Amino acid sequence: MGSALLAHLQEDGKEKCEGKKILIFTQFATTARYIGEELKKHFKRAEHVSGGSGGVLEKAALFSPKTESNRKYLKKRGIEVTAKNEIDILVSTEVLGEGINLQDGQVIINYELHWNPVRIIQRVGRIDRIGSINPKIWVYNFFPQLEAELRIGIKAKIEKRIQEIQTRFGGDDKVISQDEKLVDKKFYEMYAEDARALEEHDIESVSQKQKVNWRRLKEKYPEEYKKALALPNLAHCGLSRNKRGVVVYCRAKDIYKLYLADKEGNVIDENDWQILSVLECDASTKAVSIYENHHEITETIRLVFQDRANEIENNRCGYLELLKRQVLDRIEKAKRSQNEDTKKWMSLVQGSVRLIKLDIKLSRELRGVIRKRHGLTPKEVVEKIETLLKDKEQINKEPARKLYSEIVLSESLM
Repeated sequence: MGSALLAHLQEDGKEKCEGKKILIFTQFATTARYIGEELKKHFKRAEHVSGGSGGVLEKAALFSPKTESNRKYLKKRGIEVTAKNEIDILVSTEVLGEGINLQDGQVIINYELHWNPVRIIQRVGRIDRIGSINPKIWVYNFFPQLEAELRIGIKAKIEKRIQEIQTRFGGDDKVISQDEKLVDKKFYEMYAEDARALEEHDIESVSQKQKVNWRRLKEKYPEEYKKALALPNLAHCGLSRNKRGVVVYCRAKDIYKLYLADKEGNVIDENDWQILSVLECDASTKAVSIYENHHEITETIRLVFQDRANEIENNRCGYLELLKRQVLDRIEKAKRSQNEDTKKWMSLVQGSVRLIKLDIKLSRELRGVIRKRHGLTPKEVVEKIETLLKDKEQINKEPARKLYSEIVLSESLM
């Protein structure tokens, strides 16, 4: 077993790991088996699980026996939780990465840095759940050694993958959705865990710099910050800069975006963080006049943004409708070999699926349930779907309306 992992459990991270339920994820079944068997030599209640190991749901339930669904599972099968069979450290592949409630857990360790950041969010979602008795959870990631990182560049590949994922959901460096702030934050925080060895070789992150500036603004200039929040839409001014153009901050529904346009109204930069760097100034900076055609330029950019916002909204709706069809198909397959009463009940669940309003969190949970890796029976799959849909908001049956954008702020760079 990796000496770093053992050292973390017994020494470096002992204070935060001791006495807590620990879930360790790895991508490979052989690695899970090896780490699990090695941990048994040092810890009394350690176990491992993978798709081919069997007993997936039972081990999950023994790791998190206080969870209601797991308690029912154990009771139904006549399994009593004892000091001997309860699991405190569970090593798993992605077989437990989705659709399983393990909220007794308080520590997650990612043994490898997964190339797909969504996997990290899904893994953390196993223990970071509503109803958890734990006020805090701890997430640790094992980064490649510096020499390996320099050879394979996994960090850069992951950052590229993050951008691809955010673009698919309508929130990348070009367009930021307010609803995705938490996802955005988690993507970067999960991969920032003790990454100093890598950061020493990185150029300073522009985005991180601007986030620090924002926090400083709130703390150092609280009154100015309040005034900024109270500014009306269409507020504008000029700023003396070497770079020329007009910066426009637009909004449509929950989608926000910064643009930098030239003096003819052509977009020359859409990178929010880079544009913020151009606008950076101190409290003594004075406003200057704006271009004569400032408002014509901002209107041109507003229309550019409006088209993009509607494209994103349509993509969101199309993605969510596709997921609904997949859930409906999964339930339809589950009806096979069921009695008539069960089929009628499943049809009612299908009706609920058609009416439910999907958000990113619910969509992720539904995807986890309809996949076949969790070992549930067809009826149990439908039961989980019904549980997820309980008390959720229903969709507005009116067709989606076109989004109309507005200009929040604008600035002429003179």
